[in-house]
Amino acid sequence: MLILEHDIPFKFLTGMEFIKLTVKLNNTEVIEKNIQEIGKAIALENELNHYINSYSNRMKYKLLIICALIIQPYLLLLDEPFTELDPVTNYKLVDLFKSTKINTILFSTHTADIAYNYGTTLLYLQKNGVCENKISDFKSANELNSYITKK
Repeated sequence: MLILEHDIPFKFLTGMEFIKLTVKLNNTEVIEKNIQEIGKAIALENELNHYINSYSNRMKYKLLIICALIIQPYLLLLDEPFTELDPVTNYKLVDLFKSTKINTILFSTHTADIAYNYGTTLLYLQKNGVCENKISDFKSANELNSYITKK
């Protein structure tokens, strides 16, 4: 599953209707209790019955995150997922990602703090290809940042 920053289709559905439709289209069982729990964790539960055309970009992003967490694809690709959300929601989102059955979550970031605090494996581009490190190889985000910028 790939979450892009494009506008959500079906703006005249409610958030809950959109989630249910998306989940059904992916042949996944719709369990409204799970949707409500995830919505509550990322502070969107009160807006799930509102029409998507009234959502901010941040709310639309949260809506797509709920879909991903319910569908639980084998691979989830996210582009800068933590820049769109507030710090409290970021921590809750990381907890949700850790408790999911999604096999691999790959996210991009330009911030060493985010990579250090939320990642487990670091992949970064260099002139001669892709390099890989375990986040646990570094004592701090500053050490990680220094390592990358010296490469």
